[in-house]
Amino acid sequence: MPDDVQGFLRLVGQSFADPANAARTVYAHRYERGVLWSLVILVTALSVVFLVASYAVTGVPEELREVAANITPFAIAMILGSTLVMMVFAIYFIGRTLGGTGHFPETLMCVVWLQVLSLALQIVQILALLVLPPLAGIVSLIGFGLLLYALGHFINELHGFNSLFKSFGTFALAIMGMGFGLAMIISLVVGVAAPGVV
Repeated sequence: MPDDVQGFLRLVGQSFADPANAARTVYAHRYERGVLWSLVILVTALSVVFLVASYAVTGVPEELREVAANITPFAIAMILGSTLVMMVFAIYFIGRTLGGTGHFPETLMCVVWLQVLSLALQIVQILALLVLPPLAGIVSLIGFGLLLYALGHFINELHGFNSLFKSFGTFALAIMGMGFGLAMIISLVVGVAAPGVV
């Protein structure tokens, strides 16, 4: 990934405008696995910090207030971090099963960068909520669409599918497989933090 702010922001923009080329740029950077796992921890921590900060600014949604009052940031980090790790393994193994040629380090980069893009979109959504509340819902929908568009191309480039259908299929199967593991983790983490709230 670029080590300067301007290059970083340019790559974020390219990831939505031209995700295939952006993916090739991201995968061209070679990092040791220890560095990549450190990046997973970093984006997890940044995501939790941003989530807490955004709730402080916009307030906690009513349907989440009971859970939010009883769950700690550490528990949120455990859930999110576990989700990202499961996503890495799921995209790697399912993609390989479907004939993909992706390597594990690049899969780590894929998930880390997609989480970075998710954070960038969340920042835009919060700004829209503060500046133009009536448009916040539309901005959220557009952001979700852009993230899916980028995700499809990043998985496609990762595994060399030459098929966005296979890319989205890999992601869909990964989500289904993760559902079982994530349900267990949430039950353990949230159950311990707030007995009776699952």
